[in-house]
Amino acid sequence: MDSAFVTAYVGLGVTYAAAGNFTAAVRQFDEAAKRLKMDPPLLHALRTYAYGRGGDHAPARKHRQILAAAARTNYVPSELIAVADIGVGDYDAAFAALNRALQEGSGGVNYLRIDALVDPIRNDTRCTVLINRDFSEKR
Repeated sequence: MDSAFVTAYVGLGVTYAAAGNFTAAVRQFDEAAKRLKMDPPLLHALRTYAYGRGGDHAPARKHRQILAAAARTNYVPSELIAVADIGVGDYDAAFAALNRALQEGSGGVNYLRIDALVDPIRNDTRCTVLINRDFSEKR
């Protein structure tokens, strides 16, 4: 209803990505960046995910490199790095980033059990260990 509400574009893009419609997801992330008049790390992570999962490797690499460069000079939440890593199938790097996120006390790890973007690694035993570790440490 409000075309300036950028969160809706991001949310719709994530929904498209979770449903496997990666082209539509990228369109939403691009629209969010256009309306923001900037391209924050979140959108680079999500584009990396969508392009990577969609098999479009060149733009996935480009956005992952931009995200990595941003992380060298500014704080980028580790769960965003993990999303990008999952998208390009670098699961070892994704788990390293998720473990960093947990150590940082990042709120994003609270959603590991339900976040559809984590589905590609959900059956990996490292994911189960991470989820159990996260919740056991909070008690």
